[in-house]
Amino acid sequence: MAAAHDLCQDLDISAEKMHQLRKADPELDTLVAEYENTDRRTVDAEETTSAIISDEELTALKATRLKLKDKILQRIRNPEAPV
Repeated sequence: MAAAHDLCQDLDISAEKMHQLRKADPELDTLVAEYENTDRRTVDAEETTSAIISDEELTALKATRLKLKDKILQRIRNPEAPV
C-alpha cells in the first residue's frame, strides 16, 4: 500500500512553520498545493490495482512530485527567487 509523502517531514520543517510560510508567500502556497495534488494523484495511481495509468505516466507523476519538492525547498531557502 502506497503512502502519501509527508512534505514537512521530508523537508525537516514543522507543520506550523510550513503553515506560516505558506500564509506569507502565495508562490510557496501554490507550489505546496500543486505538490499535494500531485502526491495524492501518485498515491492513488500506485494503490489502484487496475491499470488506469501507464507505468510511464506514473513515472512522470513521480518526477513532477520530486521537481515540485525541489522548487518548494528552494523557495523556503530563498523566498525572493523566481519560481
